[in-house]
Amino acid sequence: MKIPLFIAHGNQDASVPFREAKNLYNWSNKELTHILEIPETGHTFDVVHPFEGSNPKFEMLLEETNSFFNKYLK
Repeated sequence: MKIPLFIAHGNQDASVPFREAKNLYNWSNKELTHILEIPETGHTFDVVHPFEGSNPKFEMLLEETNSFFNKYLK
């Protein structure tokens, strides 16, 4: 791919194994790809439905996503 790619994944995701995120990263253009491994969290980054509030892991995801967007979507 020749477009920016942001991959965020909890390393304890039981729905989609973290190795899938690593595969995507390995196949990607490293100059345009950012992978974020969020430790000790699963598929929802410890957020529940309905939304009851944020947490440090979800905040990390939001901050990194915002940084990626600011870098590539100007």
